[in-house]
Amino acid sequence: MWYNDSYEGFNRGQITEEGLDELKRRGANFISFFPTPLETLGSGLGRYDQNRCGRLDQLFEWCEARDLHISWNVWFHSYLSETVWGGGNARWRNSPYQLVCDAVDFFHDPAAWAYQEKLYRYIIARYGYSRSLFLWFVIDEMDGTEGWVHGDTAAAENWCSKVHSFFKEHDPHGRPTTGTQCGAFPRYWPNGYRIFDIAAREIYEAQGWPMPEAGKITGKGEHPLRTSYRNYAGEARKLWSDFDKPAIVGETGWDHTYYEPGMPGYLAIYHNAIWAGLAGGLAMTPFWWAYSGWINDGVVTNQMAFFSGFVADIDFAGLELAPAVIAAGGCDAYAMKSDKLIFGWVANPRSGVAGEKFTVSGLPDGEYEVLLYRTWRGRYLDRQAVACNGGRLTVTVPELLTARGHASHTGDDVAFKIYPK
Repeated sequence: MWYNDSYEGFNRGQITEEGLDELKRRGANFISFFPTPLETLGSGLGRYDQNRCGRLDQLFEWCEARDLHISWNVWFHSYLSETVWGGGNARWRNSPYQLVCDAVDFFHDPAAWAYQEKLYRYIIARYGYSRSLFLWFVIDEMDGTEGWVHGDTAAAENWCSKVHSFFKEHDPHGRPTTGTQCGAFPRYWPNGYRIFDIAAREIYEAQGWPMPEAGKITGKGEHPLRTSYRNYAGEARKLWSDFDKPAIVGETGWDHTYYEPGMPGYLAIYHNAIWAGLAGGLAMTPFWWAYSGWINDGVVTNQMAFFSGFVADIDFAGLELAPAVIAAGGCDAYAMKSDKLIFGWVANPRSGVAGEKFTVSGLPDGEYEVLLYRTWRGRYLDRQAVACNGGRLTVTVPELLTARGHASHTGDDVAFKIYPK
């Protein structure tokens, strides 16, 4: 989750210990935030506001105590924008870097870079000790900055390479780097994905992605839940095939969706995004924007815990994973495979997955053990023994019926694990 603090001083901000505890209870292990810049017009360039620095000390201590990892967004686009997107997205007026360069020149100005080097050394020296600090999120939404929109995109990408190289050279723990363009469609950024250690794609569906135009679901057009999870699964698979490195969705969600936050459909969009991302090959669940009272009813639910329970025993680091060939008739299906485990997800929001079949191809013949997982309940069904013949393994999803006055329903999707015996 993105969990933004909006702090201005020590012991003051939106992040709370209670909020972190709630995320931990739900199975989360990773947050991202953009820090308020340490250099201010009051402190001056090369001087770091110790109230703000102290707040960061506090956040790292809290996250360490809970074994939560942190993605530190070093440069949030608004602090490098004078006019782009306007409003709160244009905060260059508060930046002390305006004393040495214009916003449009930030990425290539020598004086600005000299002060950045001092800043990065300070950040690494002061906070690099923390085992909670995992990811240097160098630039969030590069295309929302003055230097990209009105300046030189080649110079901006060269700056990305310089910052990446600086952290690789000076961070003794070799933490990975990443960076993004905004979540509008298409905004695919191959040069950026090549520069950083992790390829990070943003998705904000209402900003040009495939999505039903009508506000009423009639059954005649595409279902909004289906177009939604296809966006996530498709981008996950594209990043997997185009770049030999981990891939993530670095920012997504908020109200840039078909359903409004708080609606059941919004929860389903989030639910589907995390499962489609897993089965599509993402290195983590999509970073949802943002942990707050406005969206928590629709996101911070048992869905996080149920997902965490499913992935807890998967040895991602020890598996040689690759996309699996899977088909499921009128359903959508995605899967990853190794010689020890195949896992995936099957969905059909139009009529459910009860009684549907899915087939994984390209497997060695023999006996396999299949575990179907009820994603909305967080429970496995009874184990099945299934034979693979001719390289094809077919599984039938059972139909669950209300019994003895209690609800039991297969639902619109199911996850699975398949183990060779």
